[in-house]
Amino acid sequence: MKKRKKTEPTRPDFDHRPFKDLRGLVREKPSAEKKPQKVVRPSLPEDIDDDELFLRSVGDVKRTGTRPVAKRTGKRTATTKPGGAEKAEEKDRDLFLQELTKLGPSFREQAPAVDEEELHHASAAGRMRQLKRGTISISEELDLHGMPKDEALHRLGHFISSASMRGRKAVLVITGKGINSPDGPVLQGAVAAWLREQGKGMVAEFHPAPREKGGSGAYVVFLRMQK
Repeated sequence: MKKRKKTEPTRPDFDHRPFKDLRGLVREKPSAEKKPQKVVRPSLPEDIDDDELFLRSVGDVKRTGTRPVAKRTGKRTATTKPGGAEKAEEKDRDLFLQELTKLGPSFREQAPAVDEEELHHASAAGRMRQLKRGTISISEELDLHGMPKDEALHRLGHFISSASMRGRKAVLVITGKGINSPDGPVLQGAVAAWLREQGKGMVAEFHPAPREKGGSGAYVVFLRMQK
């Protein structure tokens, strides 16, 4: 019995197989997704300053000027206490307290002695300044120029007593300079002596008058305040 030949089926005129050439090719498995690599940044030294760190971050930017950078040691230096000065001060204070206790409870600060003459001149200068400023004014005048000594002193006593009773602060007594007197300025010396002795209970002080008030030919007499 004869075998029948297999007849291949006739292909149609339109045969479109676009993937025919890909037959037999080995398919590659898709490679696993690559994991992003970690960027290892170089470690920075601890002693780097802020300017250097900024320049490294900007890359190619060049530094226009450099300045010396002090290295940080990381250790803080402890502040030294002035122990020597404090001990010396404490020692001096202790010595002062010891000397103070030796004085006992009767210790007191003594005021410096006052020279009465200096105090008198200071008071006189103060009254004369007040007279020039107008704070103290001359309220009355007595002219003894050309009078005999006894008559002049009598009138002087009455004048000073009356002015003191009325509360006058300053009066003017004119004596003259005694230029034309054969015995010199007798009246001038006699008036000054009376003011120092007989009139000391009423007279606080007296001085030669300012030039505009007669100069050395007159006295400004400051009277005491009567109680």
